[in-house]
Amino acid sequence: MSGWDVLERHFDGLTADEVDAQLAVVLERGATPVAAWTAAYLAEHGGPDLDSDPETEGVLRQRRILTAASTLAETLASALTLGQAAERLGVSASRLSHRLKDGTVWAFTISSRRWLPTWQFTVDQRTLPGLPAIVAAIPASLHPLAVAAFMTTPRPDFGGRSPADWLASGGDPAPVADWLTGMGRE
Repeated sequence: MSGWDVLERHFDGLTADEVDAQLAVVLERGATPVAAWTAAYLAEHGGPDLDSDPETEGVLRQRRILTAASTLAETLASALTLGQAAERLGVSASRLSHRLKDGTVWAFTISSRRWLPTWQFTVDQRTLPGLPAIVAAIPASLHPLAVAAFMTTPRPDFGGRSPADWLASGGDPAPVADWLTGMGRE
C-alpha cells in the first residue's frame, strides 16, 4: 500500500490528486502552512453547521482537502532532506544512505524525494537512543503523518511524554516499538 493509499484511507473519500493539487497550492504560496490542528479546529468550529446543508458539500470537501494538504505540508516543512540530515548528524550523504538501508534512521518518500522527520533527532544532533528498534517496528503501511503524530504526542504510557521524548530520556524502546507494530494491524 502506498503512502497516498493510507492518506486516502485516513481522509476518507479524498483522492490523491485532490490532495496533491491543494498541496501544490499551499507550497506555492510560500507561506507557512496552517498547523493541522488549527485547520481541523477551524473546519469544525469556524462557521455555520455546514453538515446539514447539502448545497455546501463541496465546501466541506474542500475543507478536508485543505486540512490533508496542510498537514502534509506541515510534515514536509519540519522534515529534513537527505543532505540536511547528513549535515545535522555530521556524516556524508552516502553514509546516511547506508544508515537508511541498515534501518538505523527512518525516511519517507514523496515525489521521489526522501524526507527524514525531525522527531528522530535529539537536540544534540544525534539520533534517538533505541531508534533502530523503532525503525524496524514502523509498518510500511503506516503513513508518515501517523508516525509523526504518534512519535510527538504525549501519552500516559510514557509518563506523559511523547514517545520521542521518552526515548531521548533513555526510556525503553520496546513499548514504543510495540505501539507502532500494533498501529500497523489496525
